[in-house]
Amino acid sequence: MPTKVQLLKKVFSIGALQIADSESCVASPVALLSSGIVEFQNDQTGAVVQSESCCNDYNYFWDGTECFWNYGGGGGGGGDPTTGLGGWNPHGIPNDDTIGGVSDLKGVGGFHTRKRGGVGNINPVLGEHSTRGQNVASIANSVNKTFVYYAQTNHTTVKTATPNGVTGETSALQIPLDTMARFIVRALTVQTHVLSGGTGSYGSSAFQVWTFLVKNVGGTISVVGGSEQVDFQEADTDAGTRTVSMVGSAGKTGFAGNRGVDLQCTGPAKSVIAWHLDCEVTYVDFSYTKTVTV
Repeated sequence: MPTKVQLLKKVFSIGALQIADSESCVASPVALLSSGIVEFQNDQTGAVVQSESCCNDYNYFWDGTECFWNYGGGGGGGGDPTTGLGGWNPHGIPNDDTIGGVSDLKGVGGFHTRKRGGVGNINPVLGEHSTRGQNVASIANSVNKTFVYYAQTNHTTVKTATPNGVTGETSALQIPLDTMARFIVRALTVQTHVLSGGTGSYGSSAFQVWTFLVKNVGGTISVVGGSEQVDFQEADTDAGTRTVSMVGSAGKTGFAGNRGVDLQCTGPAKSVIAWHLDCEVTYVDFSYTKTVTV
């Protein structure tokens, strides 16, 4: 007797929901290792495996032997867009086997959706929600994502925001070759301590919005703007001056030749401020060239 059944696929959680496109993949990603390698686990047996079909279905990079989630920049790893070594070529394909990536990133939590297959996820950030798609007319890939960074400032010392607020943790945000990015940073801050002689008060709060436009053209990163959007500001009268800035990263001076940027926070004098940065970033890859006849 004919029987109608519904087949369900068990998805092993790494804190993110991402369904494979093809039926040939019978494994799920369970870890994104700091070496850049994606670790898969067979859905039926539980064995750790490497799978070219799953690597492609989940939109990672297969080098012929292993699957990689990230090549080059993105927070202290190898890769230099001025040479192309260890990074991405103009078509988003790794140029060599120099692997970098975000240190100690074991899984990118959140939700990852694709409007079109084959669009890579630029600079995975722990806890992000991302949507990847393509402008088919211009062959320009884009990634829109939201994530949270944290920081704590003490007095007027500048602090770099990180995914968990701990100084020295991975912080840099990758800007790949021939890619532009629009950042909206919504900063919610609160004073947790008043240092001796300080003028602020415990619980003094502020909400501010900062916008940045960043471009990596031919290996040179530049920032347009960087102003606070004061129309959105809400702050207590004793909040003092609290600022967010964007600076070059990867250990080079200025923006020329850098692989990425850092978000830096500065608080008012004689205060301790907790920073919660809601970040929305849209990356557009404009490296795909084609001849246009007018």
